[in-house]
Amino acid sequence: MRDNKRTALIAACLLLFTCCIQPLMAQENSVKPNLDSLYNAYLGLRGMQNLIPPAGRPGQTMTQKGEVPGKCGFSLMAAVRNNLNSFSSGQKIVLKKLLEDRPVLQRSIVSPSGFFRIHFNTTGDSIPAYDSSLSVMQNISRVAFAMDSAYNYEVNYLGFLPPPSDNGAGGDNLYDVYIMDIPDYGYTQTGEALDSRGMTVTSYMVIDNDFNRSEHYYSSGVKGLYVTAAHELNHAIQLGNYNALMQDKDIYFYEGTSSAMEELVFDDVEDYYQYLRTYFNQPDKPFYLYTGNQTYTTVLWMLFQHYDFGKDIIREEWENFNHEASLKAMNTALASHRSSLKQALNTFGSWTFFTGYRAKPDKYFKESANYPVLKPNYSLTLTGSEQMVDLFTDPVSNNFVRFLADNGQTIDTTVIILTNGDIQSALTNQDNTSGAPDITENARLTFYNYAAPGANKVANNYYFNLSAENPDIFLESDIFNNNPAGGGTFSVAELDFAFPNPFNYSKNQYVYLPVTPNKLNSASLIIFTSSMDLVFSGNKNIIPMYDSYTLQWDGKDSKERRLPSGVYFFVTDSEGNLKKGKIVIQNE
Repeated sequence: MRDNKRTALIAACLLLFTCCIQPLMAQENSVKPNLDSLYNAYLGLRGMQNLIPPAGRPGQTMTQKGEVPGKCGFSLMAAVRNNLNSFSSGQKIVLKKLLEDRPVLQRSIVSPSGFFRIHFNTTGDSIPAYDSSLSVMQNISRVAFAMDSAYNYEVNYLGFLPPPSDNGAGGDNLYDVYIMDIPDYGYTQTGEALDSRGMTVTSYMVIDNDFNRSEHYYSSGVKGLYVTAAHELNHAIQLGNYNALMQDKDIYFYEGTSSAMEELVFDDVEDYYQYLRTYFNQPDKPFYLYTGNQTYTTVLWMLFQHYDFGKDIIREEWENFNHEASLKAMNTALASHRSSLKQALNTFGSWTFFTGYRAKPDKYFKESANYPVLKPNYSLTLTGSEQMVDLFTDPVSNNFVRFLADNGQTIDTTVIILTNGDIQSALTNQDNTSGAPDITENARLTFYNYAAPGANKVANNYYFNLSAENPDIFLESDIFNNNPAGGGTFSVAELDFAFPNPFNYSKNQYVYLPVTPNKLNSASLIIFTSSMDLVFSGNKNIIPMYDSYTLQWDGKDSKERRLPSGVYFFVTDSEGNLKKGKIVIQNE
């Protein structure tokens, strides 16, 4: 039985890899092999290997001993669901039945929280056996603990909405979890649409029955169960409340979020380590270009946001993802935390540099010493007084450029992290189906060991200069001899409007008002009613926000009282440089 299961595991993962890396083409002779691979992969996942034609089964040479499989269930299910109408009529009949029919198992229990119904068998191949020293019921108790723990953290602590009711499917309105002998960690299967657009759906979950070490799971036994519960519950949350469209261009966002939940809920299980090397070997690759098992690599970006911006940031991004693209959803949420996707991505670059032997105690990722060491995508040696390099950067990406310079005694190492924050071009690339080349931005970086005119200082006698057609899309930070250095943005725009507008006390903590920066980093703020009555006057610190400079105001008058709903006028005065405008306040 174990040999059959391992064969199914190889089949599902390898066939999924095939269908993920081969884009669907318009020609009939290209579409059919791709769809056949997708069809066969899904049959393998659902334990229907007997229905796979012999030509579609993997040969023994397609894998190597010790190969670690990916958690390929979600993206595979998404690909089948999104391409269902393209399959042959015979394939559609089989797939529709598999998509609609739920497993029928021998017994079930309700978890202590009362939210989950856990279905399992007490005889046959699917007996729960995460810990061979425990009985069936003791193993099922581990499942209940895992599911309730994941729910408590993701719903009660992080504030995600719980998976919706399935309207009696599975026997009642509890969320159904099926424990079965499957060739994968687990998967979350979509059910009925809950709205006319199919933006939210019901679902149920299937989890492997043992995570047997011989089947090459990275986390075996109970540990495999724990991370799968946290991972798949978040998929159920995503599909049931926020966005069930599961477009290929956004799979990185689904998988990165669910993988982050594994670490956040069960911190002592490090299953996500298996995916980190992909990022550290190619740190300049944008998240949205990840495919297949690479999509799990985004876990590090999601964890960074949680640690740096707090527990609400990921949930806020998913709330935005209900009505805007994933890149925009992140940017909008980060803006409410006085940042932006560009700024956060640049900071993320610094965090990921200080890993392995470079790790800083009590700074950055708490497990950074266990992570791989980042490999800069450019490395040059300063042979004279200056060194130039031409960069070809993707939108929404980090580029790590290392310069080595002999100071006469030792070798100085400077790493410049250059972030391309062009969200609009990234969105254009994501939607590019014409075959035209993707948009990239060329930049020339020149490094000096003297104070060249117009150059930016890094540290000691080292300077750099950036030349680009669109310098405003870039943000830069520096690392000198493995310590953060100066760095900064090449141009900071002046905000011309208040944000958010309208300002609502129940939804917003602050409103950010435009101001001209000055050396004192402070400016005066005056607020008037529409009848020109003064309600606030005082000095505020100038802060960076959304790639601009702003004054932060809490919407209260000079006596710390909330204002009535209405239109108000503001004036910011920065050493005689005035900015004027109006803001709508909603006091509900």
